[in-house]
Amino acid sequence: MNLRQLEILRAVIRHRTTVAAADELALSQPAISNALKTMEAQAGFALFERVNNRLFPTAEAMALYKESEAIFALHAKLENRVRDLRENRSGHLAIVATPPLAYSIIPSALSG
Repeated sequence: MNLRQLEILRAVIRHRTTVAAADELALSQPAISNALKTMEAQAGFALFERVNNRLFPTAEAMALYKESEAIFALHAKLENRVRDLRENRSGHLAIVATPPLAYSIIPSALSG
């Protein structure tokens, strides 16, 4: 299962419909449905139970969802790092100062 398929799986689990997942991912509903069929065929087991136009994730799908959390958390961290580098914001700064310095000199030094 590739990352795009995992992204689709996660969106369908969150929204319980292919239409809402498609809206979130800017894909068509048929593309989501086809991706689910492909994922189920590749995995060799059902990922969802279909009841009244709603999709309920199987235990296997939920296990994949939970395992994928770390991947998507790491991806979000990487995206934040790229944004910080693009905006010339990187690193952490900790300053310890006495109150007179903290209220007088440091604010002007940091703003300029």
